[in-house]
Amino acid sequence: MLANFSHDRNKNAQLFYILAGSFTASAVGMFTNLFLPYMGNFEFFWVGPVATFIFAIFIIYAIVSHHILNVSIVSTEIFTGILVILLLLNVFTFSTQQDLFFKSAIFVGGGLVGILLVKRSLGELQQLQQIETLNIQLQRSIEELRKLDQLKTDFVNIASHQLRTPLTPIKGLSDMLRLGDIGGPLNEEQRDAVEKIYISSQRMVELIDDLLNVSRLEKEGGFTYNFVVESPEPVVKKVVDDLQDQAKARGLALSFDSRISPDTKIKIDSLKFSNAISNIIHNATKYTPRGSIWVKLREESNDVFISVKDTGIGIDSEDIPKIFQKFFRGKEVSRLATEGTGLGLYFSRRVIEDHGGHVWVQSEGIEKGTEFTIKLPKAQTQVAAPSPQPAQAQVPIANAGLASPVPLASASTPIPPQSVSATSPSSPANS
Repeated sequence: MLANFSHDRNKNAQLFYILAGSFTASAVGMFTNLFLPYMGNFEFFWVGPVATFIFAIFIIYAIVSHHILNVSIVSTEIFTGILVILLLLNVFTFSTQQDLFFKSAIFVGGGLVGILLVKRSLGELQQLQQIETLNIQLQRSIEELRKLDQLKTDFVNIASHQLRTPLTPIKGLSDMLRLGDIGGPLNEEQRDAVEKIYISSQRMVELIDDLLNVSRLEKEGGFTYNFVVESPEPVVKKVVDDLQDQAKARGLALSFDSRISPDTKIKIDSLKFSNAISNIIHNATKYTPRGSIWVKLREESNDVFISVKDTGIGIDSEDIPKIFQKFFRGKEVSRLATEGTGLGLYFSRRVIEDHGGHVWVQSEGIEKGTEFTIKLPKAQTQVAAPSPQPAQAQVPIANAGLASPVPLASASTPIPPQSVSATSPSSPANS
């Protein structure tokens, strides 16, 4: 039992107090029940049994309530000690030499079994103590990582705001220059230079907006949503209409087909949900060199489905499980387009999940196109639309950066939709 305390300062202190208490109780008992009676004084004879009883109560309380000693180890050692004593006493009851040999063998065997049992119990106790220590260290590490993650989020948020401030006049003035609103029309060389400035500033704004949106998502509580019950058709149709010019500029055919009832409604925050849908469609236009993009809206039973299918570069099967992870960019996409943060689809997934929905992707492989599918629950007709959140609680969402692509590499096997809580998680997405 003493082996438990040899390398632990706290348990050494516990052992010291146990031994000190035992010595004190023994000294009091010997003084009142041996020394004084030997001197002919029996007046304090009662003190010994009472002190021993009180000491026993304190020891039991310390063992049970404060785990000064491990109950299982103590009980094992007591049981082993009693067993060894009984076997030893049994040895002295021999009647013949053969009987003495037989009982001695039982005593030795029982003693060895008891020692092994105690050692095994001590080994298990040490393992439990190591696990407990590792668990405490793990909890501390998790807490430190949580604090570091919060510092990172705060830094990204502050830095993004500071970077966005000077970009606003750069983008605005370069747009006015290229349109001839300042200083009149430009020649072809000047227009080309200003166009490059405008495009670069636009990409920078999109990058910063992506970082701002993700930092807001990762803050405690995430976005504040203004949910209302309405039809998803006008929201999705407006997104498609807004991206028509971009698709035509790339020589792509972008179509929209709705097959839901006018009475079909979902609980939705139109602004944030349209940004999530826009991001997925924008990815389709960016990673479809030629062909078509189909956006379809349909309903089944108690759910509404929105699909975005393209004839683009497709996704590799190895990339499908990671496609919605933060900062992920597939090999094929990185080769095709060097710009991009890998945050767009992560943002879209989080917003869709906060709407109580699921999003998944299917692709038959490289150069075989991709299809994203969003599943959202219908709103119950008997449930009234919830009241919007107070205006001051609303966190504005950066809309310029939602078009930043997440790499679409290539894939062959579809991922089934996963069940996701509608609450905002605090850790980076790994779904």
